[in-house]
Amino acid sequence: MGFFFTAVTPLAAGGQPYQIWHLNESLGVDYEHGMNIMVSRFLETMFTNFFVAIFFYNSIISSLRGGRISVRLIQLGLITSLIVTLFILVLFVRSRIIIKIVRLLEKIKFFRKKNWSLKLENWIVELKKSIRFLWNEKLYIMILDILLGVGLLIVQAYSLYYFVDVFTPDLNISYWKIFGGMAILNMVVFYLPTPGASGSMEGAYHIFLSSLTGNSKIALTAVFGWRFSSYYMQIIFGSLLLFINNAFIKRR
Repeated sequence: MGFFFTAVTPLAAGGQPYQIWHLNESLGVDYEHGMNIMVSRFLETMFTNFFVAIFFYNSIISSLRGGRISVRLIQLGLITSLIVTLFILVLFVRSRIIIKIVRLLEKIKFFRKKNWSLKLENWIVELKKSIRFLWNEKLYIMILDILLGVGLLIVQAYSLYYFVDVFTPDLNISYWKIFGGMAILNMVVFYLPTPGASGSMEGAYHIFLSSLTGNSKIALTAVFGWRFSSYYMQIIFGSLLLFINNAFIKRR
């Protein structure tokens, strides 16, 4: 369901908030622990993608020379992603900054009677305890989760490589170029405010694969097959699960 809400929300931003809510409502996990878990995993994913993208950067850019993807656009996307990730990291580690921002907002007449800063104080204290526990006392679990995240990226890249290899068996395109290209494009394409980055994702990957294969029609077919299996099928199954839950499970 986290994948489903990621797929249907602008900027693919709905999965983590849904999972925080689900952990609390269905499993009884406090919001500060749910926030800690989701933000920690988000930061892991972003930094993993960024380091993989930097490692493969020269190889991918050289493959795209003369193509329709602007190198400057890719560079801008990578820099933007890094700035956003570092900003979230600072707010996450120095969470009292949020209270200072809220206190500034409370100087505005509309927010003055809300007393949000007081309500946030205890929550921030508990959040910091949760962060300290997870990253200090359970560091081995975080390292394991990072390694699993790399494994997930490898599998996701192979799903795209599979479709490319099916339609272009004679070209013998390197899997690692697909892997590196996916890491780079994932850092760039999610900033268009469409549900699940739909449209921008298909367009960017079509251009990328067209540059690698030299065949626009084959690239389009591969992208369609990959996106249908990895994105639109999630929406179909997610909608089906929501229907089953609302129609039968909740009623029971």
